[in-house]
Amino acid sequence: EDEFDSDEFENVDLNSPSPAPENNTKDGDIVVSIGKPVYEDDKKKKKSKQNQNIIGRDEKIFRKNFHIWCLACQLLHGVLRNQWCNSHSLMEYLKETLPTSLISKFVPVIKLKESDNIPYREKQIGSRRFLDALKDLMIFYNHDFKITRDVGIYKKKWDEISELAMSDTSLTSNTKSTSFEFKKFLYSILKKKGSRDIAAQGFVALLRSIGLNARLIFSLQPPDFTDNIKVEVSSLREKSSSSSESDYPIFWAEVWDPFASKWISIDPVVFQYMEVVKIDSKFEPRSTDERNNSYYVIAFDNQGGVRDVTRRYSKNFNAKIRRKRITRESNGNLWYSKLICTACSKNRLYENSIDKIENEYFLKRSYQEGMPNSIQDFKNHPIYVLESQLKSNEVIMPKVPCGRTRKKNSKTSETIPVYKRENVHIVRSAKSWYMHGRVLKTGERPILIRELYAVDQTEPYIAPPVVDGEVPKNAYGNIDLYTSSMLPPGGIYRDSRFSLKAAIELKIDYAEAVVGFDFKNSSSTPRKKGVVVAKEYEEAMVEVEKYFREKEEEQLKLRIKVNSLRKWKLFLTRLQIMENLNEKYGKIYRDTDDGIEMDSNYGSEGGGFLPSPENLDDGGKSDDSEFAGGFLQGENTSEE
Repeated sequence: EDEFDSDEFENVDLNSPSPAPENNTKDGDIVVSIGKPVYEDDKKKKKSKQNQNIIGRDEKIFRKNFHIWCLACQLLHGVLRNQWCNSHSLMEYLKETLPTSLISKFVPVIKLKESDNIPYREKQIGSRRFLDALKDLMIFYNHDFKITRDVGIYKKKWDEISELAMSDTSLTSNTKSTSFEFKKFLYSILKKKGSRDIAAQGFVALLRSIGLNARLIFSLQPPDFTDNIKVEVSSLREKSSSSSESDYPIFWAEVWDPFASKWISIDPVVFQYMEVVKIDSKFEPRSTDERNNSYYVIAFDNQGGVRDVTRRYSKNFNAKIRRKRITRESNGNLWYSKLICTACSKNRLYENSIDKIENEYFLKRSYQEGMPNSIQDFKNHPIYVLESQLKSNEVIMPKVPCGRTRKKNSKTSETIPVYKRENVHIVRSAKSWYMHGRVLKTGERPILIRELYAVDQTEPYIAPPVVDGEVPKNAYGNIDLYTSSMLPPGGIYRDSRFSLKAAIELKIDYAEAVVGFDFKNSSSTPRKKGVVVAKEYEEAMVEVEKYFREKEEEQLKLRIKVNSLRKWKLFLTRLQIMENLNEKYGKIYRDTDDGIEMDSNYGSEGGGFLPSPENLDDGGKSDDSEFAGGFLQGENTSEE
């Protein structure tokens, strides 16, 4: 082995052709030809095969849009079911089914007010009794309710969606009924027979009927849009449906404990279990569960409020769940926030005292999650960051690590420093900061070699003032106005469509405002909008702009009037032509469902036109053979 470790093998060209063996080789000599290693071809084939299994750009866009569509539809479904749970007739009936002894256990909770000051010991006792009462209520409700095997909501795979789309079948065609009205919902709960989703919703109505602050929890199950693997669509007949329900619930209940100021999670059907979530939650499905995930867990209260409570039921929300949600992008986060606000009722658009307590709990739980276990989970993490994953315009200041991590399957003991995300700052070039309305401080040097600067190295840009009506301009005769703070003192900005025309009409000094750049075809074009003039001309600019605006409106009205008159002229001309034809040749017959309708006094002469009486001989009678012209005669036009 020592011979093959020699330095003589270091400069061998593996790609060059091997020399032909000479004839003077002795018998027994071994000739070794060094060529291209075989494993490189295997790597290329493996990489090519992996690329073939990745979906294209159009399919990625479709999956993302379909994911958004499912989110909106399922959220609307939750809003509707929450309204059904608030039905007064349903709650009155459910309350009547409860024994008085069981209702009396909840009286201390119902009468308790937020302003009541209760000693800590009494709060503990009250909370314990409240939990016992909830357990008795859950046992009472679950004792008589019969769970059917109706498949409820579950997560679908992309191959199933593709198959259903190709077969022109509804996505809910595998269920027994494609529609479920309130009457069926009410009937199922009153008869105490239905799916486990219906049972959970009925339990929420029962909690509300006795005056408890209960929320309906719905774990939305849209398909995973981050799954970029191609699927081979097989025949629906050949492939059996695997729509079995998950071992974890989709719907459950939450009840507010006023003694402990915490939400109590209750599943009266699947687990028959209650918990106050601390670290791990029994309601969070396993990562291997293909039919259920906890990416979007929504709470619906009795006042129509809608809140995202995924943070409570996800142990690794920042590291794992966040990457599967549409909120991982800024645009998606904005859309999702608007969707939640749209689903809320008007009287629950603002947070109450319980919401503020819950927000503090979510923040605390986020910090208790700790660091991710893998290097990949650090990417775009909201709390922690690795220096190797920074963007080209990001820098860590101060560069003080808050912990260390190690790569998995690493043979070395080398660790990687971890930093706080709050210490990451955006750096820009001097020109980029100028476009944000800031200039570099005197003597500042770039932090990175790319000559990028942090915000604390800049100061607000102060434009030269307008002097004697003269507006300061750049080298191109315009004025840079990327932010409102870049407006020069003594000047005003007019962004009307008529501002430039008004300034030219007044013959005053002005400068077109450059508000940004449009990037297209590898080139940038300045985007101009409005003008900057001296402040002393503001009133004159307003009046001239008003004049041009009114003039344009008058021209628009005139064009509309002329166009209307032109159409009326065309219409009247057509009427005149039709009247002249009727006078000369007679009226035109028309086809009806019963046949051809004709004038009863005249025949169908003239190729479809009825002749006038003065054109007929013998008292209005005509010769059929002369005027028929190939058209069928009516029954009442035969000769007498």
